[in-house]
Amino acid sequence: MIVAVVKRDCPTCALVEPVLQDLVARGVVSTVHREDDDDGLEASWRLGIETVPTLTA
Repeated sequence: MIVAVVKRDCPTCALVEPVLQDLVARGVVSTVHREDDDDGLEASWRLGIETVPTLTA
């Protein structure tokens, strides 16, 4: 299972969003976590992510 973590206000995340959606549609990426602000970074904290966008297994 591959998970993508992105942040809504991240320009790079916005740039790769269409690619991530294609990877989800193909079944390569199972989940895309979209986090809103620094107060709601639960997925990043739980997965040990420090930089977005990130793919993790």
